[in-house]
Amino acid sequence: KQNYEKPFCFTLITPDREYFLVAQNDEEVKYWVEGLNRIIRKEADEDLRKSSVIASQEMRINNLKEALQEERVKHNLDKQGVIDEVTRLNAELSKCRQLLANQQEQNKSIEQELNKKHLREVSDLRQEYIEKLKEMQDQIKASRSLETENSLRVELAEKINQKRSLEQEIEKIQHDNQKQKNELQAQLQTHKSESSQQKS
Repeated sequence: KQNYEKPFCFTLITPDREYFLVAQNDEEVKYWVEGLNRIIRKEADEDLRKSSVIASQEMRINNLKEALQEERVKHNLDKQGVIDEVTRLNAELSKCRQLLANQQEQNKSIEQELNKKHLREVSDLRQEYIEKLKEMQDQIKASRSLETENSLRVELAEKINQKRSLEQEIEKIQHDNQKQKNELQAQLQTHKSESSQQKS
């Protein structure tokens, strides 16, 4: 608890636990807080994009039903023909929905793994940072040599660079997830085009 009462302390609250982090100065506190806020905002934006995809699919379903009704009036399809066409379209829409649900479940699993991995790495970095800071303090107390102090600062900077590399890796994985979503949307568009050609 003594470490939490030192200057430049801040808390990271998660659904599972709270992490008490200690920085070397106010600038590092701001760097950590801003970095974590960026990650949280990205996850919120991802949830919003998922909701937009679902709403878009519902709109497409309604558009297909309206298009079928217009075709019925235009070509004077008999009742059984309309039923068969609706059944076929519903089957295709069910397949599209299942594809979308599978993709969303896969994305959810990936995000959960990323969140767990990120929390573990944040905890490891925190512990490593605390240990390195304690080691630096002990070495500075033992020897006030400027050269030794600068060397330790370089090592600490390397650890910070490793954290930044981790954030870039997470951004790349999120980019790959978005690419997979775009491919699914392209497949849905292809199904819609094929349905229009068959009706013609």
